[in-house]
Amino acid sequence: MKKTALLIIISVLLISCSKNEKKLELKDINIFAFSIGEGWELNATASINGFQQTEEDDKYKAKISYYVNLITPAGDTLPEIDYGVIDKEGTEEILMANLEVQVELDSSFSTGKYKMLFYINDDLSNSTADAEKSFEITPD
Repeated sequence: MKKTALLIIISVLLISCSKNEKKLELKDINIFAFSIGEGWELNATASINGFQQTEEDDKYKAKISYYVNLITPAGDTLPEIDYGVIDKEGTEEILMANLEVQVELDSSFSTGKYKMLFYINDDLSNSTADAEKSFEITPD
């Protein structure tokens, strides 16, 4: 009985002291489009959490690659309408990175319901995440 109680206490201590695994995720996605005369300007933002970072010489560093696909109201997929790398560096632990997308769509894009697909890769841990958000382009 004493051995079982001791094993339970040790197990609880090990579990409670273990490092929490961070999960890479996109949150707080906002998308809006507005007319620029002969087309649309599309803007999107998202917060990225749960990425790995390195600490060297009192500096924290993170690196996240991303690309974004757009699905039109007709169901066509436009691959990689935007892509890039987010390099973050700071003197304190980095809790969040911001993803910002700005794309111009020409007059061939009509009003209707669109979907934006976000794909991110934490280049340090090689973990990936994705998210999607629907939005509508409406006439002025």
